[in-house]
Amino acid sequence: MPFYVKIGNLPKYRHTFDKDVYFEEVISSESFDGPYSILYHNKEPTNFLEYEIRNKDAKMEEKYISQHSHILTQKIKGNGDFAYSRKYLFGNDYLSIGISRVNKTGDYLMRFGNRHLLAFVHQGDGLLETNMGSLNYFEHDYILIPKGVLFRFIPKGETFLFFVESGDSINFPQRYVNGLGQLKLQSPISDRNIRIPELRYSDLPVKKIIVDSGNEYLEYIPSSDPRDLVGWDGTYYPFALNALDQMPWVGKIHLPPPVHQTFDSKHFMVATFLPRPFDFHERAIPISFYHSNVDVEEILFYSSGNFMSRKGIKKGSITIHVRNLTHGPHPGKYKESIGKEWTDELAVMLEVYDRIKFYKGTDELLDKNYMSSWREE
Repeated sequence: MPFYVKIGNLPKYRHTFDKDVYFEEVISSESFDGPYSILYHNKEPTNFLEYEIRNKDAKMEEKYISQHSHILTQKIKGNGDFAYSRKYLFGNDYLSIGISRVNKTGDYLMRFGNRHLLAFVHQGDGLLETNMGSLNYFEHDYILIPKGVLFRFIPKGETFLFFVESGDSINFPQRYVNGLGQLKLQSPISDRNIRIPELRYSDLPVKKIIVDSGNEYLEYIPSSDPRDLVGWDGTYYPFALNALDQMPWVGKIHLPPPVHQTFDSKHFMVATFLPRPFDFHERAIPISFYHSNVDVEEILFYSSGNFMSRKGIKKGSITIHVRNLTHGPHPGKYKESIGKEWTDELAVMLEVYDRIKFYKGTDELLDKNYMSSWREE
């Protein structure tokens, strides 16, 4: 996680009290050896009145994806609050990827029991409310919510999210971080652009808690409002970072995707393609080279701008380029790029290191002609 934060009223020492006795909750990863935060409640955070277990209807197909694919997410309409509006598109044993068009606020806070959430705000803005406080989110934000943190989205109108749920922690690449945990000066990301929750809450009620455990939901009614914190400190917390606050690297000739990396995880990485000048060698070919990703599946979410290497791509489209097939610019785009000086695209790329499968129902969103789109006309 980014850096140590201290918010609100805290006793001088851990697990002690000063004048008032607060109920201390430690939220930690890797048992007690990883990043942690300590939350101080007015009331006991374990009390609840009743609970119910519900099945989660999200099944993957049996076969791995074996051909290049184009998913038309524009066909998916807004259909509720975050927990129940998620549309899973593809994934594997380690992660699930999908979109959510949030147009309502539930009367609950939810938490992931075994997944971290990274969401990219394609469109919309609003408030992310958590048990650790709230932060405003905006278009093109990345929002990272560690497992175990209670949260909900309170959108203004509709918020379109592209998300990945990961069983492994999601961090900044180690090469961006110095020995004290600070982002280096040469990092495209700056600590000062990371936005953390403030200790404030909405006036909307919280009637239940939803725990997403992967295959099922556990829903329970808390005996008191979990937003009763007087303070917290630590390095385990949700935060937001706007993609456009990053400073992209440019080169004399084409630079491969790792130079655009934003986040790192054990089974995937996230890169952000930003508006930037193209390569400045006098004979540079600005467009990407043709390539075979022999060890990764390449996923691209197209958010805005002109996607120079592709035809038929719209805002909100997702492409999957699989490891066993060569891919690259569409016919005519390679030579057409020569002499171009600037790109205005904004896209999120995931390189997934294990093979992936579609979730049931994704085939209804596929562009059936995408595999043949490299044929010369």
